[in-house]
Amino acid sequence: MLEKTLKKWGKFETVEHRYVQKNLPFIAPKAYLNMLFEPIDDYFDLLEKKYGKKVFPKRYVKFMKETNGCKLFSNSFVIYGIVKYNDKVTPVDINGVNLNLSLYGVKDYFSFGNIGGKYELCLKDNSEKVYVLERKKDKYNLIKTLDSIDYIFDVVLNNLIEEYDQEGHKIHFNKKYKDMPLVVNISDELTLFEKEKRN
Repeated sequence: MLEKTLKKWGKFETVEHRYVQKNLPFIAPKAYLNMLFEPIDDYFDLLEKKYGKKVFPKRYVKFMKETNGCKLFSNSFVIYGIVKYNDKVTPVDINGVNLNLSLYGVKDYFSFGNIGGKYELCLKDNSEKVYVLERKKDKYNLIKTLDSIDYIFDVVLNNLIEEYDQEGHKIHFNKKYKDMPLVVNISDELTLFEKEKRN
C-alpha cells in the first residue's frame, strides 16, 4: 500500500510524532492527505492491560508495529492508535472509541478503525474476521462480516488510492455510494462488499 502512495504523492515527511504526505493547502496550510503515526513499543502491552489478552490478526499486528495508527485520505480511512504524546495532531484514541461504543451498548466487539466516519471496523472473539458496524443515529448494526483483514488493507485502500488525484482532490466529490462511501470502485456498480477480493 505504501509503495502506491509514494509513487502517487511522494515521500512522507516527519512532523512531531507523525509522518505526513501530500500537503493540501486548499483545505488548510497544515492539512495533509495522509498521516501515519510513529509506532510505540508497548502498544499491545497497553491494550492487554486494558482489555485482557487478545489474539489479533497478523496483518494488524504487523501494521501496528510499524505505526501507531493512521489517518488516510483526509480521514476517510482511519486506524486507531493510542494517544501518548501531547502533539497538536494525534491518532484517534482506540480507548475512547471503544468506550464510546460500549456506551451505545456495543459490548462484544473491539473496534480498531473506521471508514468514512460511519463504519466501524471491529474484531471479536480472537477471530481473523472483521465485523463492519454501521452507525445510524444512536445505534450500531452489523452490516457485513469479512473473512480476513486483508480485504481492508488490499481492496479498500486500493480503491481509495484510485479515488484521489495527484493533487489530493477527491475525484467524485459529490458521488453518493450505495453502501460504503469513498471506497467503492467508481467504474463498478457493485458495492464494496459485493466485489471479489483482488489477487
